Amino acid sequence: MRAVLPAVFALAACAQLPQINDSLTWPPRRVPSLVELEEEVVVETRERGVDLLVVLDTSASNFHQIPRLVAAMPSLFGVLAAQRIDWHLGLITTDTERDGPRGRLVEVDGLKVLDAHTAEVAGAFARLVEAAPAQREDEQGLQAVTLTLRNRSVALQEANVGFRRKGAALHALVYTDEDDGGAVSPEEVADLFAELALAAGAPTSLSAISGTKNAGCVLRDADGDVVSHIEAGTAYVRAAEQTGGLFRSYCTWDLGPALADVGEHASLLRRSYPLSQRPRAGTLEVEVALADTVLVGLDADATVDTAAPGRACAQPEADRCFPYTYDAQQNAVVVTGWVPPKGAELTFRYELEEGAPSREEEGSAGREGGE
Repeated sequence: MRAVLPAVFALAACAQLPQINDSLTWPPRRVPSLVELEEEVVVETRERGVDLLVVLDTSASNFHQIPRLVAAMPSLFGVLAAQRIDWHLGLITTDTERDGPRGRLVEVDGLKVLDAHTAEVAGAFARLVEAAPAQREDEQGLQAVTLTLRNRSVALQEANVGFRRKGAALHALVYTDEDDGGAVSPEEVADLFAELALAAGAPTSLSAISGTKNAGCVLRDADGDVVSHIEAGTAYVRAAEQTGGLFRSYCTWDLGPALADVGEHASLLRRSYPLSQRPRAGTLEVEVALADTVLVGLDADATVDTAAPGRACAQPEADRCFPYTYDAQQNAVVVTGWVPPKGAELTFRYELEEGAPSREEEGSAGREGGE
């Protein structure tokens, strides 16, 4: 059992009936079997949500283009609302000078963390942006992200309380017209995000709206007139690549589609559930019990012959099914795109891989070894 997954496992072997995807019925029915199946039950204790950290360049060169970001934010909020997930959003700047914000969330009138329940959220975000202090030195967005997420000082912990949640996914978005000028490398950021993903049992990534990699770009307004020449955003693009995030060009005048893409990407949640034993190929069954229904798992890697016809599981809770994959290397069931909400009960049934001892056999061996 991996300690990074805050879930409760109840393990028991039982002679259950294996699940068969019958092309004539839905949901799939069970038929008798003489094979004893392993059964593991997980109660999901993590929140089904994402924490979004917006990293804003407030330098003089970017100042007049910040309204473009603010005007496009409803596209992101709209996607998050459509996905019906729980989200938090905080704003920091790329200023890491000693007397600057240094990773502290921007706050206005006691508000520093926006969420799905924030009234007139686009306007609330605009007020946070207006309250963000102007940048005086080189942009150091990667260091600012690191300071916020490592959260090592007591002052920073107090300033950012309420933003990060246990088990929530994490997505950072950098908006800048210049490359990173700090000492923190994209590789260090990728290592930090991997560490946070392991600790939370949820995905992490960083996206960037900046100049292109190794080259700048020309920003033109809606009429095609040149507004400014933008520096390359090499460090930010590399950080996005190495954390599995997105890169979108700063030089696209309408940022609405870019922010919609970021919202979609941040909403693609993923959960991994390690198994205690190795299942024999083709025998794994997965179910999720919600308060009022049971959802049947469909192996996304299964052939057409074994998949239920016409069941894409685009709306899992309505379709009463959800896609999953089995990660043989990690010996884990991976649910992607839709994740079980807090309180859901997941059941995994499978035949043991040939040669693998059952829990009863392992327990017997342990008792004999102790005598």
